[in-house]
Order: sequence, then structure tokens, then C-alpha cells
Amino acid sequence: MKKIITLLLISIFAFSSCSLSSKPSKDDVINGMNKKIEKAAKDADASDKELKDAKKYIKCAIDKSYDKLSTKTLEAMADDKLKASKLDSKISKKDNGILEKNSAKC
Repeated sequence: MKKIITLLLISIFAFSSCSLSSKPSKDDVINGMNKKIEKAAKDADASDKELKDAKKYIKCAIDKSYDKLSTKTLEAMADDKLKASKLDSKISKKDNGILEKNSAKC
């Protein structure tokens, strides 16, 4: 009986810790932003080179900022259903400053 209770407690702890505000992966954030950029580029009739350069810039900015950004911001960036025009309202001033500072290094 003690083994069953112990296993139950371990599994509850393991599953609950997985769901506690875990950040989306860096790849998910990059992919979400790439989809936003692709849509915006299509709407703006951007060239393939402009799109490629934008994706390279976004990847660099995310690589440099990921560990410092809040889960809320990363979730918004990863959400491929959220339009790029709505993204600004989902990013805190603090996270926006982090992105600005780190993207300047790209």
C-alpha cells in the first residue's frame, strides 16, 4: 500500500510540475514568429530576400532574449494564430525592452 501511495504522489508531483507555467520551446517561439512574418511579408508583397533576412533577424533576437523573456510573452510569440499586429499588446514593457536591447546585437 505504501508503494502505491508513494507512486501516486510521485506521479501527481511530476504531472503538476510539468504544467506549471512552462515556457514554449525556443523552436516553437521561432516557428510562431516565422509564421507571423510570412503572413506579414505576403501582405506587404516582400521579396524572398527580405523574408529570409527578417527570419534571420528574428531567430537572432529570440536566441539572445529567450531566457530573459516571460512565459506570457513567449506564448504570444509562439502562438501562430495571433496576428503580428496584435503581438505588441501581448508583450510587457520589460520584455519589449529586453527584445529591443538584444535585437540591436543582431
